[in-house]
Amino acid sequence: MFFVKKEIKKKAERGLRFFLEALFPVFCVNCGKEGLYICEDCSLFLSENSLICPVCHESSYNGKRHGCCKKRYSMDGLASVWDHEGVVKKSIHHLKHSDVYHMAGELIERSLRVMIKDKERFFDFLEFVTEETTVITFVPAEKKDEKIKSLSVSRLSCVPSEGCHAEVLAKKLAEFLKKEEGVQSLLEKKKEIKRQEGFTEEEKTKNLKDAFKSKARKIPTNIVLVDDFFATGTTMKECTNVLKRGGAKKVWGFSLTRIV
Repeated sequence: MFFVKKEIKKKAERGLRFFLEALFPVFCVNCGKEGLYICEDCSLFLSENSLICPVCHESSYNGKRHGCCKKRYSMDGLASVWDHEGVVKKSIHHLKHSDVYHMAGELIERSLRVMIKDKERFFDFLEFVTEETTVITFVPAEKKDEKIKSLSVSRLSCVPSEGCHAEVLAKKLAEFLKKEEGVQSLLEKKKEIKRQEGFTEEEKTKNLKDAFKSKARKIPTNIVLVDDFFATGTTMKECTNVLKRGGAKKVWGFSLTRIV
């Protein structure tokens, strides 16, 4: 009976997806071609990112923190997939500022395909994120009223609780990896943060100091922290600091892109 209900649900979802795709067609954010947010032609211009140590930002083949960079509350690794430029930068802008949340599914699926294809380089991250004990969480954003810009099955199944694009990416990552516990919201902002455009790394660190706090009674041991892109890393580093002070032993960062 369980499998019959599951099959009926799948057929219903396929039918709804067909209806919604006809009603709300998807167009490439770069060239306007119908079908995908990043069409196959424009995807040829995606530049895969080189991996770095999340502490010193120097090259690290597999994204793991260098042994000499080890600090008590530092990130253990960072997996970023593309350079923050061109069509993928446009896609993240739409996701972040236009609340086109169902775009997250396509971006996460593409990023996983890249990592699986280059599994030697991404092996450490893939092994860590797929471990049963590893929990996926996200960098919290400012609370805001959720806006529905468009609609799809993916959109309906992945509504963010706080209008947070990083949360949507984290949920999609957990969904594709079939993580049973899904995503845990472990952090929240406890103060307003000034916009950081033009800030030096020192100014960003000062701006983000004590900006986050734990909202969980117990912090999991192994955590993947998700955000859309990685620039100086000050936000992820501050979040990692809170998570590790709360009891986490190992924290990897994951972002779609990294500014180079």
